[in-house]
Amino acid sequence: MANCPVCKSRQLSTNQDRAVEMCSECAGKYGVRPMPPALRPPAPCQRCSGLEFVRTVPREHSIDHSYVDINIQKSAPMYFTPLPPQATTGFFGVKRQDVDITQGYGQLELYACLGCGFVEWYVHSPRDIPAHPHLMTEKIDYGKGGPYR
Repeated sequence: MANCPVCKSRQLSTNQDRAVEMCSECAGKYGVRPMPPALRPPAPCQRCSGLEFVRTVPREHSIDHSYVDINIQKSAPMYFTPLPPQATTGFFGVKRQDVDITQGYGQLELYACLGCGFVEWYVHSPRDIPAHPHLMTEKIDYGKGGPYR
């Protein structure tokens, strides 16, 4: 059985470990999850007509503030917009408004053309993304009453 290529000490013993080729502890620390189904249609690059791409799920990196004296890395896939901040009670009863980077609306993925480097962004479940000022999102419909038909 193979060992984790990051920490080199834990074995890849579960199907989840083998799917991401990383132990669950390292995967949690670095925000690695199994890749969702690809969103980009199988079409040539818009710029150079290339047919080879590399796909990634970008990740956001932050600090877990739930520890008092140490900073613990917190990483997760990047989202189109985060969930609203949640009020939490921290150490000594201090109230905070924390954004949880591990949750959000519309997980992002990017495709880079290997021919010219052109990058395309895609979002999972765009219809589930709420439009609201506190999320800094709004719905724009160019099909109603505008010059575009």
